[in-house]
Amino acid sequence: MKLNLIFRLFAISVTLLLLPLESSNASDTPKETAASFDTLKPDSLKPEESTIDPQNSFAPPVEELVSEALEKSPAINAVKDRFAESKELILPASVLPDPMLEFTLEENVSSLSSPNFIKGEMMLKQEFPFPGKRSALGKSAGAESEMEFSNLVYTNRMITKDVRSIYAGMLLTAN
Repeated sequence: MKLNLIFRLFAISVTLLLLPLESSNASDTPKETAASFDTLKPDSLKPEESTIDPQNSFAPPVEELVSEALEKSPAINAVKDRFAESKELILPASVLPDPMLEFTLEENVSSLSSPNFIKGEMMLKQEFPFPGKRSALGKSAGAESEMEFSNLVYTNRMITKDVRSIYAGMLLTAN
């Protein structure tokens, strides 16, 4: 019994918040406004007699809420950053590995007086991967980037779905 009363009071308060604004003239007095709210009693609010028009209610349009949620969502920003990072890794994945430069010094301890007492070598090394490996690495990085893009689309859709379902639930509760 108490739960039913609490739910009815909640529905009435939500309904009052979502009622459309009627054209308020300067001639309206506070008594007239209070009288219009007195006509709303719990028994007069029935689902078939809905007084809420989604177009004229206090609630903003659902598309506006969805676009704001997509702009301000930290989850969307994180997925966008991961997608941007994965796009930047496609080209470097298919290039040759970095060349290496080695320098070695050797001492000749057998004769200290010889001019070849210290011997130095410089070596430049470049690895060449097996043919086809570089293109396979590039394709793999491209596939990872496509996965991040699909994750971005999925996250966009989930946030849109959540906002729309919460909005619909609030409208149903208000009715």
